[in-house]
Amino acid sequence: MVVLIVTAVTWILAIEIGSQYDWPVRLRVLVDLMALAGFALGLWMTYQLWRRRRNDKG
Repeated sequence: MVVLIVTAVTWILAIEIGSQYDWPVRLRVLVDLMALAGFALGLWMTYQLWRRRRNDKG
C-alpha cells in the first residue's frame, strides 16, 4: 500500500515540476513509465499479500 501512495505522490510532484521547468517530452514520458512500473509493482505486491493471507487462513 505504501508503494502505491509514494508512487502517486512522486508522480504528481514530477508532473508539476516538469511543467514548471519545461522538461522535454521524452523526460516526461520516462517519468510516466517509471510511475507505471511503480503502480505495477504495488499491484503485484498487493496480490502477493492477498494470496499469502488467503493461504494462511487454510
